[in-house]
Amino acid sequence: MNKEIVIGLLKEHTGVYSSSLVSNRIGEEDICSFCQNVNRDTLLLMTKITGARKTVDVGIALEDAAEQDPYKPYQTAGFKLFRRAQTGGTKSIFQNSFTMGYKAVVIISHGVPNIPPVYLENALKNLRNGASAVVGPLINGTFYLVGMTLSEHRNLINSGKMDIIDFEDNDARERSVALIMDSCDHCHILPEWYRIENIKDLQRLHSDYKKGIGYKARWTNATALVLM
Repeated sequence: MNKEIVIGLLKEHTGVYSSSLVSNRIGEEDICSFCQNVNRDTLLLMTKITGARKTVDVGIALEDAAEQDPYKPYQTAGFKLFRRAQTGGTKSIFQNSFTMGYKAVVIISHGVPNIPPVYLENALKNLRNGASAVVGPLINGTFYLVGMTLSEHRNLINSGKMDIIDFEDNDARERSVALIMDSCDHCHILPEWYRIENIKDLQRLHSDYKKGIGYKARWTNATALVLM
């Protein structure tokens, strides 16, 4: 086991989109091809991290109801498997990771398979070089990335601030960032990015793909061409 781990939040089915057009075209399958391809690109993105599975562990965070068997090949390939509790969400993953013995944990949100790899590298670099927390804000949501050290996690727990922080509620983003920054000596803020939530986001992903902006999430892009 290494001292650092990067964990991707996976979703097997995204049933609600702000655009009904996307929802209607995706359908209501338990595991839809769109979600599968977003997850696949997210996992491929994590393997691009310098030292992935050698000096930096990589993990998958599944929802409580998700079947484990389809992800066994990823475990065989070196991914650690986590469960995201319905109560606790991202907080539960941080807690479980630090309990396992990790010294720094970075969590990537779902729906952002094309994050520029340099953002992930910068998150790890800052945590190694004195930052106790790092956050990547979403243009259309909360965070695409949150990372912290073991000592920062302890500070947030002991001060009671972790009870107030909400990594999932859009309206709580600024308050959560303020609480994290108030708790640590140095908190690094990454550039904003966007999550795929509607047709406009799919169009942007395809445009970025053609321009070479961000990670080339080819599986998601191929599905986007069908949905747009």
